[in-house]
Parts: sequence; C-alpha cells; structure tokens
Amino acid sequence: MDWTLVRATQFHELVAGLFAPMARFGVLVLPGMPLRTVASAEVAVAVAVAVADAAGGPALRARVEVAGPETADVRDLARQWRSVTGSRARIVPLVLPGAVGRAVRSGALTTERPDVTGTTTFAAWLEERELRD
Repeated sequence: MDWTLVRATQFHELVAGLFAPMARFGVLVLPGMPLRTVASAEVAVAVAVAVADAAGGPALRARVEVAGPETADVRDLARQWRSVTGSRARIVPLVLPGAVGRAVRSGALTTERPDVTGTTTFAAWLEERELRD
C-alpha cells in the first residue's frame, strides 16, 4: 500500500488562537516548552506538493515533516503576541508534571530536521495579521 504522511508542527494560527481567550481573563497560563510554529499557508503548499508528487509517481512511503523557521519557547511567543496586540495579560508559568511534562519540555512538539521549513516567523505573521485586521 502506497502512502505519504505530511506532519506539521503547530500553526501560528493555533498558538495565537490559544492566547486570545486566555488573555480575556488577564493571564496567559503557559508551560515552558519549545515550539517551531509554522504558517498554515506554508503547510498547505507542502501538502499540495506532496499530493502532486504522489499523483505523478510512487508515494514516498515516508513522512514529510513541515516546521517553521525558528524554535522559540511558548512564553516568548506569548510576549511577541502581547507586544503586537497590545495585550497586558500576565504570563503565568505552568509546570506540567510527569512524562508528558518532560516530553514537551524536551521538544516533543517540534522537530530538529524538518523536510520543509517555512519562512514566515511568528512575529512576522503577527505583524502581517495586525495590518490586515
């Protein structure tokens, strides 16, 4: 059976979408963990290329990883979000215990060697989004 799996790190849109509701309560409760967020539009292009490649030849029978151009702690991303949006929400550290906590702190939600690397940083994406809104 032929297959190709495209795996992406967290989207910029997801991360910003998590900050906004928490900020309404004046806090951003966040664990310390590295993320390598990517613009969903860049993932869509990678998926389209993978589909076109599979249609034109044999499937890779492998995973294609897509990630953003930089790795940053989620709390640093929150600081960038606050700066661009003008939010005054306080960042409150959350400690995730156990195996899950160790895994996310060690980078389980990111990748070191993506096959496709996006070019739009979280900060640039935020600035562009604010200009549109």
